[in-house]
Amino acid sequence: AFPGKRQSVSSRIAGRAIRVLALPDHEVKAGDPLVVVESRQPGEPPPQVTLVAPISGFVVDLAVAPGDPVSPDKALVGILDLSRVHAVAHVPEHHASRLRRGLKVRMTSPGWPGEMWETEVAHVGAVADPATGTLEVACYVDNEGLWLRPGMRAEFDVVTRTRPGLMSVPKAAV
Repeated sequence: AFPGKRQSVSSRIAGRAIRVLALPDHEVKAGDPLVVVESRQPGEPPPQVTLVAPISGFVVDLAVAPGDPVSPDKALVGILDLSRVHAVAHVPEHHASRLRRGLKVRMTSPGWPGEMWETEVAHVGAVADPATGTLEVACYVDNEGLWLRPGMRAEFDVVTRTRPGLMSVPKAAV
């Protein structure tokens, strides 16, 4: 997920959930009602508060059911905005000298054959993974169709240099 694109919804008041409108893995829009909480404050009927989605996205965590107690320290719903995703490649350390911010990247995913996303390197990891001998190379990808999801696999082509006026042919074509 893109940093800052995940929000948790909780209640400022203690009470119990009387209606849960959020559904796991369903899309919500900012302002959509998610949970109706009945307050523990006195009143006839007791006051109710409707918790709404702070952002548009998908419900990824749902930790409440009708009748459950609600407290301010408990996150009830998690929402993830997938309009832009954080894609991470693990590049062998012997390629470290070729990597830098701003390089063009073409990304494909086996989940969407024939589709390609173009972006650029946003950052190169400061520390190599000693177990795998790789560096993290991260990109931010606009995800207009909401096709890419956290945890999906992807292949990255990082363009480390170009030569103007040079024609190239894929090996498979020769």
